[in-house]
Formats: sequence, structure tokens, C-alpha cells
Amino acid sequence: MATYGLSDFNCANYRKYRPLYKTDLYQELYRYHEKHGGKFVTALDIGTGTGQVAVALSAKFLQVHAIDPSSKMLEAAESRDNIHYSFGQGEDLSQFESGTIDIITVSEAFHWLDHSKFFQEIRRVMASQATLMVIGYTNPTIIEYPEASRKLQAHEERIAPLHEKGRKHLASLYRGIDIPFADVRRSYYHPADPQSILRSEMNVDELRNFMKTYGSYKIYCSKYPHEPDVVDAVIESIVSSEQLKDDDRFTVSWNTVVIFAQGHLLS
Repeated sequence: MATYGLSDFNCANYRKYRPLYKTDLYQELYRYHEKHGGKFVTALDIGTGTGQVAVALSAKFLQVHAIDPSSKMLEAAESRDNIHYSFGQGEDLSQFESGTIDIITVSEAFHWLDHSKFFQEIRRVMASQATLMVIGYTNPTIIEYPEASRKLQAHEERIAPLHEKGRKHLASLYRGIDIPFADVRRSYYHPADPQSILRSEMNVDELRNFMKTYGSYKIYCSKYPHEPDVVDAVIESIVSSEQLKDDDRFTVSWNTVVIFAQGHLLS
């Protein structure tokens, strides 16, 4: 997680090339929340990064708080009149009053948290009938090119030892983490699933730039400054084997988990 706060991390590219979740995801969240009697006043996005989820929530909630432990990410975040960005971590929500948050979202950041402290904090700030949504996704798959996807997987295995602490939880799509709520719904999406909530049309350079938004890529470049660029190498291999042109577009999807949780937190 510390990698994303480095002074030379490219937060603008993170904002530009990270994929956006389908509108269907938010509609399903709102149905779940409304079914359980939730209100649409105040949302809190934890680990907001450059604000992709916060912006989506801002169209539904009167006010959205969005926190991140990286001031550089917050500087690059997309602004809205009803979004308040601030420095903060999921384990310390002392800036928020008790019982005031209707929805809490954690997207692609849950694995960085100390879960015991996190659940203790959200227990305090969540309003009655509040909802928690957690999202995580791993490793891109190119739907039209299975061999290219295998090369992407091999690339992931190569740099896996450089992942920061907590990344192993994401690799398992949080299956090993208990969610201590009375009502918990976990949904898993395979990249080829037509119902997948994370799918993007990309060209070669967009895929390349997306892959360079990972912290492990930044760590690799710092550790092996004289080695060939590890992402460029796998992309050029894919371009060569699939005979892709610069303007060719293809579908990229990810293994994804979405967790909705509601009701009183279990001890």
C-alpha cells in the first residue's frame, strides 16, 4: 500500500487507466441497501484512491466522504460538489461521528486493512440499517486471446514475490476473511461471465498503462532498475504472438468478488 503514496507514483495514470465498475453493480447495491431499510444520505468510501467509486456514489447520496492514506492519490481525485476528500485510514475513522454513515464501500483496498480494527471502527460509525460493500479484483484476462491471458498470468506469477503484505488476501478474493455481519452476500465473477461487473475495452497501450498502475510493478522497477521493463516485455510478446495492431481493441475482464453485508455486527 505504501507504494501508492510515493512521490513519483503516477496517480494520474491510475485514475485514467484503472477500470470502472458497471452501473449494474451500483444498482444492485442500492437495491440491497433499500431492501434492508437503508437511507441514502451519507456514504463513506475507504481507500478511495482517485475517487472512482466516490464519484459513482455522489450521484445517489447527498454527501460522500472519501478517505485515502495517500495524499498524492487524493490530489489526483475527481471532484464533485458533494464529495469531501480527506486523508485517512479504515482503521481510524475518528473524524466521523458515531452512527452517521449509511453506506461504507471499500474497493480494491480491503486487503490492505487491519480487519479487526476496521470492523471495530465501522461498528461505531455505521447508522442503523447501514450497508458495507467490499470489492476486489485480480489479474486481467483478455477474452478474445486465451494465449495472451496465459502470458499475463505468467507475468503475475513472476512479480508475485514483490507484492506488498496483504496482497495474498486479494489473490483468494477474500475467501479467508470472515465478514462479521448478520447478513453477508458474496458474489464471484469469472472473467468470461457475461454478468461480470468489471469489463473494459482496451487497446495495447491502454492495457500496458493499466498494468503499470500496480504497486508490484513500481517495486520491480525500483529493485531492478537496469533490467528490461517487465510490463513492456509481456505486452510486446502478446503483440507479436497475436499480431495485434496499435488500434486493435479487445475485451479485458477480471476475476472479481463483490461482498454486501448488512445488519448488526457479530461479536
